[in-house]
Amino acid sequence: MTIVSTIITNDLTIHAADSVLAMPVVNQSGLMTGFTIMTRKARKIVRVPAFAGAMSFWGLASVGFWSTHNWLRWQMGETRNRTAAEFAAFVAEKLQAEIAKRVPTGQRPLAGIGIHFTAYEDGVPELFLITNFRDTSYTLIDQTKIHVSRETYLKTPGYDGSSASEHNAANYRTHVREFLDESPWNWLIFNNGDPGMFNPVANALIDQIRLSGMRSNLDTGERLKLLKTLATVPIEVVSKVQQSVFRSNRQIVGAPVRWLAVRPVGLYESKTGD
Repeated sequence: MTIVSTIITNDLTIHAADSVLAMPVVNQSGLMTGFTIMTRKARKIVRVPAFAGAMSFWGLASVGFWSTHNWLRWQMGETRNRTAAEFAAFVAEKLQAEIAKRVPTGQRPLAGIGIHFTAYEDGVPELFLITNFRDTSYTLIDQTKIHVSRETYLKTPGYDGSSASEHNAANYRTHVREFLDESPWNWLIFNNGDPGMFNPVANALIDQIRLSGMRSNLDTGERLKLLKTLATVPIEVVSKVQQSVFRSNRQIVGAPVRWLAVRPVGLYESKTGD
């Protein structure tokens, strides 16, 4: 498992992820007893230039010599003649086929995976959640299908209870744009992998940033730096806590934290090589 964080604002999107690749250790009874860290240099973010987008993933990272990161990169040629929504559905279908082909039947209950796929549709950002996890406990997966859902409208004030399958409609996309444009403090924050560890830290950091803004202490000219801090620091804190006080075979999140920012016109920036 890992932690990925994605922030969407009116002028940029940022993905962040830790760099640990940890494999579950399973005993003879099939029960998971801990994790073995395979590398602390894993890459979990992929650019999707066709849609001024990016993908970050958590969960299943590799099977033998096959890796999720490389496989996602190989799919970039499939963006031609597809909309962002169609590409998300394509990735979900093909990834399910890869898991069925490569993961032994007895190990598939542990083959949970999730992807944040951000894209701009006519200038309006969207986050497609591509996952086989049934909920954020990450204990149960759908072994037969990887699902795709639109997530931005669900996060905005005024959500009307409608199904995510309807949120490609113009009125919902307009609502997302208007919410983000209303204030530079309006942003949409998504995280997955371990919300229980991430959210308390992120919420405390948001409170500090808002308070600092009210006190006129923030450097408002450093918006990218501010949002990068909001995306990466909670992951760094969780990593530090796990490294300091977790049992040695239980750490699943670790620094360094990698990040990638993209603007609606397709300009990318990263200081971590992503």
